Amino acid sequence: MEKQNATLIEYLREHGDRAPVSFHMPGHKGPRIFEENGFGDLLRRAADWDVTELPGADNLHRPEGVLRGLQERYAALYGARASYLLVNGSSCGLIAAVLAAVPQGGRL
Repeated sequence: MEKQNATLIEYLREHGDRAPVSFHMPGHKGPRIFEENGFGDLLRRAADWDVTELPGADNLHRPEGVLRGLQERYAALYGARASYLLVNGSSCGLIAAVLAAVPQGGRL
């Protein structure tokens, strides 16, 4: 199929069917890593589980329920005072760490 005439979904399907090895950003490596580690259900139900600040779903900006409990369990697991869930992948965590550790005008 000519790439310029393909729809985005056609291109993505064709790309995925080739089972490529990914060395690009974002860093996730397709479905195999999820399936091999028992998270195939996550892939099949991702759209159903894509929720935001709904009652009972908690809120990343002020976690009080399930997200707070998860953050507390991560902190205990790693022996940290606190743990925070990230959005937008690891890049936002790296940026937050740099901003927290380097004063304005400072050097890294």
